[in-house]
Amino acid sequence: MGALDDYIQNGNRVPAQNEPNTAPVGPHIQPIDAVTLAEMTFAPLVEPVQGLIVEGLTLLCGASKIGKSWFVLQMCSAVARGVPFLGRRTAPGPVLYLAYEDSERRLQRRLRQLNEPSDIRLQFDTKPIMAAAGLIDAMERWARDNLGAKLIVIDTMQKVRGAIPARASMYGADYDFTTSFKDFAYRNHVAVVLVHHLNKLKDVEDKYDKISGSTGLMGCADTTIIIDRKRGADTATLSYEGRDVWGDDIDMRFVNGRWSVCDAESLERERYERSPIAAAVRRFTAQESFTGAYPVSYDDFWNWALGEGFHIGANGRAVQPAISEFAAAFEKFDSLTFTHGKRIGSKRGMVIVKAGMADGQRTIVAGEYRTHSGNCPEIPADVQS
Repeated sequence: MGALDDYIQNGNRVPAQNEPNTAPVGPHIQPIDAVTLAEMTFAPLVEPVQGLIVEGLTLLCGASKIGKSWFVLQMCSAVARGVPFLGRRTAPGPVLYLAYEDSERRLQRRLRQLNEPSDIRLQFDTKPIMAAAGLIDAMERWARDNLGAKLIVIDTMQKVRGAIPARASMYGADYDFTTSFKDFAYRNHVAVVLVHHLNKLKDVEDKYDKISGSTGLMGCADTTIIIDRKRGADTATLSYEGRDVWGDDIDMRFVNGRWSVCDAESLERERYERSPIAAAVRRFTAQESFTGAYPVSYDDFWNWALGEGFHIGANGRAVQPAISEFAAAFEKFDSLTFTHGKRIGSKRGMVIVKAGMADGQRTIVAGEYRTHSGNCPEIPADVQS
């Protein structure tokens, strides 16, 4: 049917010759099908604190003066150095702590009280920049200057927010404000933690209703953490909900400015992973040359560890007692066992055995070294009892 016929039958106007198309032009939905999505690959999320603080926006809430700033300072120090925090592994990298309720003097005193080693990757700023005055832009510049950045903490959110616009919806204002930090985190693949307060509500069914402000804050945040500690008590509970993390509440203890977990296994793991010998062995066994059963003399391991920055006693004789102290933890947490007192060439040493290795990698069976499929070289002949 031509345009004229359409006009005669349906009353539709006949477009004039060369008349531009006036149909409205707007955004188009650009869907992706399930098959394509299933085949896509994505980089893993940055996870500064394993299973707790991940790439994106985290809202960390607690009542006033219950130790939130101590908590984030200890966390920032652990992430910068790559040591465990609350018994969880951390991803080392540059960290920025915007301690807008503290002074440099107080931060120095707290670091000394925590007795944490200094690390250049942990950086501070105590001079507040309001969000409306360009805080996000300043954070962008810092991220560009600190490649591999892992974490930015803003303590507290209210210090950078300012007044809510008149007649604004509380939910909308909360959501829009936090969205700017969330978008920054996604663009730069870092975790941003906003420290915030709880309100004074007491008898509420949902503890997350105690977050000061509207539900827009939790609605926007990827993860929400609440530290619940009674005034004067040294114990507390950490609860968390998130899109990429989940788990049971964590029982904690707060003593002399330091937070720690209460369960024995987490304490054992934190002590183990903070030890230089555990860090050295983990890095040693991560080398491509490491196979299921790897012989190395104590002196050679000690020299290698020293070259990697791990100080394990005065000489190679310190290696065996250092490893023996954590023998159970090595097997429990990293599936590693050690056969000590072997002769490696002309020196005494050990064989490090990794349990559960795949075919083609060596294991130890009934006191002898075996190769599953012959794809790995045999243990050198000069490894003797």
